[in-house]
Amino acid sequence: GESLEITRLKAAPCFAVSGIATPATFVELLKQQAVRVMGTRDYPDHHSYTPSDITQLLAVARGVGAKALVTTEKDAVKLRRFLPMPFPCYALRQGVQWIGEDPLGWVRRRLGG
Repeated sequence: GESLEITRLKAAPCFAVSGIATPATFVELLKQQAVRVMGTRDYPDHHSYTPSDITQLLAVARGVGAKALVTTEKDAVKLRRFLPMPFPCYALRQGVQWIGEDPLGWVRRRLGG
């Protein structure tokens, strides 16, 4: 429920969790920000988490010495129903910056208009 700077994650060994199309890019982004990624668990894109998933996930995270979970905003929405967890759980907020031509012009061109 609170926002933190990513620098706060650098102090704690984290376990990365995602159910996105390209989980490697998420993990690479964390590593580029100097987050200590102790391990990862990748689920299929649009995964619906189950209580069993959470039990297994927490056991694996503890087993590798992680002190917190970090996930995508997309997955955080799905994991919210399992809160509170006996582990801190953070979601990485990402933004998009458009570089180059006007985005609306790009969309119009792509749609043939």
